[in-house]
Formats: sequence, structure tokens, C-alpha cells
Amino acid sequence: EVCERYPEFDWVILIDTDLPGGFSIDGVANSFGHDEWSFIGANGIQFKRHGVFPNIPLQYDSWAFRLDEDFTPLSHPEVAKRRFQRGEPLVPVTSCFGGLGIYPMSIFKRGMYSADDVDHVTFNRSLQRQNLKGFFLNPSQITLYERKSRKHDGLFRKFPLLTKKWLGDSN
Repeated sequence: EVCERYPEFDWVILIDTDLPGGFSIDGVANSFGHDEWSFIGANGIQFKRHGVFPNIPLQYDSWAFRLDEDFTPLSHPEVAKRRFQRGEPLVPVTSCFGGLGIYPMSIFKRGMYSADDVDHVTFNRSLQRQNLKGFFLNPSQITLYERKSRKHDGLFRKFPLLTKKWLGDSN
């Protein structure tokens, strides 16, 4: 549909429209400051309580995140523990998304979706089978997913001094 309606456009930006935290416009601009790439995906972050720590940033989009030539899926814990900081260099991947991805239109027109894996993975794999290179995650292109609640989050809000004590904060 995009290729038929907007073939004269230079770029395609795919975005999840349900990102409650939005995305960094500066991060998108940062992506356009890099040369020689076929795709740049976002650093999709979700905040989650880990024990008594209320807001640990986790890499969110484990479904589309792949690193090797075989596009081997990684477990959610493997992906979640990867931390990328704004300002770091682009991270080479074979696939990712993170809620916002950018393709040059000339590259996007060559991709195909299939049903044998996650949509972003099959699309990126179809491009790489054509010997296209330059697939990256941009640590500065940040998207924010909803913070996931846990069973006892209300307890931590109700007793903030208890939380401080568990964290070792005596103030």
C-alpha cells in the first residue's frame, strides 16, 4: 500500500501507534545523521519493577531482535538485559524494530513479508537475502513502552518508607 500510494517518498518510517510513552524526535533525527544503512530500528524501552527497584529499563522488543545470520530467536530475558545508552554507536543486528523503524524507500520497496516468523524478521530477512547490508538498532532512537505493573506495586506505593529501607536508603 505504501509503495503504491507514495512511491515518490524518500523514506518509510514504520511506527507502533500505541506507544504510550511516545518516541524521541531527536533520536529519529540522529538516525538520519548516519550514512550507509538499509534499516535502523529503535531502542524500545519498557520500565519494570525488579524486586523492590521500581523502574529498571529493559529492552522491550524481543520478538523482532535478532543478531545472527540465521535470525535465531533470543529469549525475552536475553534481550531484556541488553542496555543501550543514548549516544552510543549504532548496534549491528540482522533484525529489530523496537516500535519505530526507518527504511530508505528504495530498500523498502524490495522487501517482502511472510508468515513463517515475526513480521519485521521476515521483512528484514527478505532484504538481506538480496545481499543488502547495514541493519542497525540506534540506541539514541528511543521509544517508550508502557510500564508493566506487578502484583505488589500498590504495597510499595502505600509504604514508601519500607521501600526505602529495603533499598538501603535511611533518609
